[in-house]
Amino acid sequence: MSINEEAQELQSLLDTLLDDVAYNDVTLKNFQAFELELMNSSSLNNLIELLLKDSLLDLDLEFATLTLVDTEYEIQRHLERTGSKFLECPELKFIDSNEELEKLYKQKLFPIFQSYNDAHLFLFSSEVNKPDAAWSLPLSRNHHLTGSYNICKQSGNHTQEDSATDFLQRLAAVVSVSLEISISKESLKTLGLIDPLTGVNNRRFFDQRLIEEVASVIRANDEISCLFIDIDHFKKVNDNYGHQAGDEILRGVAQIIRELVRSTDVVARYGGEEFIVLLSHKGKKKAAEIGERIRKTIEERIFTDPQHGDIKVTTSIGINSLNTSEHEGEVKDVASLFVVRADRALYQAKNNGRNRIEFYADNE
Repeated sequence: MSINEEAQELQSLLDTLLDDVAYNDVTLKNFQAFELELMNSSSLNNLIELLLKDSLLDLDLEFATLTLVDTEYEIQRHLERTGSKFLECPELKFIDSNEELEKLYKQKLFPIFQSYNDAHLFLFSSEVNKPDAAWSLPLSRNHHLTGSYNICKQSGNHTQEDSATDFLQRLAAVVSVSLEISISKESLKTLGLIDPLTGVNNRRFFDQRLIEEVASVIRANDEISCLFIDIDHFKKVNDNYGHQAGDEILRGVAQIIRELVRSTDVVARYGGEEFIVLLSHKGKKKAAEIGERIRKTIEERIFTDPQHGDIKVTTSIGINSLNTSEHEGEVKDVASLFVVRADRALYQAKNNGRNRIEFYADNE
C-alpha cells in the first residue's frame, strides 16, 4: 500500500470517527430533550403520547410500541376513566404477567437489539407490522420487570449495540420512573373521583367529564345520550332489609350497569340510589336499547342477603339524547340542560309507574 493510499484510508477512518462523534452528540442532545419531556409529562395519557407518537420525530424512530404488565387492570382502568384513545391503540399492549419478559431479558435489565423472532410475539398486537429487528428496553420497578419499550431507528447504520446501549439504558430508566410517577398520580386522582361503596365514578368525576364529552360532541357535530337511573323504592329496601343489604344492592346494580356499557362510557353514582351514564356517539335508538337492557337485567337479577334471603329490585330510567340542533350556546349551558332533561325523563318514568324507561319530550 502506497503512502497516499494509506493516508486516504486513515483519512476515511478519521472521517467515519468524526461522523460517529457528531452523530452521538446530536443523539445525546435529542435523548436528553426527550427525557425532559417524559419527566415533565402532565398525565399518563400525555406520557403514552410522548412514547408512542412524539418519539417517532424526536428520536428519529421508524416505530415505537409499549408493552406493560397490568395484572390488576390498574393502568387500563385509569385510561378508561379518562376516555383515553390509547385503549384502542395497537402500539400499546397489556399483558397479565412478566413471565415472558423474564424469558426475553433473561433477568438482565439491559436493552437488547435482536432480529425479530417468535420470542417477540407477545410484545406486539396483531395489528402492528413486525420489524426485521428492534431494540427492546426493559422497564422495571425495584428490579422487577414491569414492561418493555420497543423501538426501531430510521437510520439503520447506527443501531450497533456498542454505540447505542448507553443512551437506551438511561432512556429505559427514565421511562420506567416516568410511568411509575404517572400511574401513582392517576391513582391519587382516582381516590377523589371514585365512589368508595360501588367502585364506579362519583358525581365530581361525572361533572368534569360531562363538560369534556359535550364539548367533544359539539366539535365533531356528533351525538351523545344520558341515562339517569334510579332504584325504585330503595328506601323501603333499606327499611325492610337493612343498610347492609341496601349497600350490596347498590354494588350489584353498579356492576350490572358497568358490564352493559362500553369501557369508554362514563358510569357514575350521582347520589343515593341514583346512577348516571354518558353514552358517547349514541343517539336515541341505541340509548333506548342499552337502557332497556339495563332495566331488564336488574329486574331479573336476584340479590341474596344472608339474613333475609332473596331480594329483587327494579329501576326507572330517564333518557335524553343531545342532537346536533341543540349544540348552540355555551358548553356549560348545553351540558347542564342535557342532564336536566334526562332527570325530567326519569321523573316521568316514576310518575308513569316505575320499572320503565322514558325519553325526554320537547313538549314537557
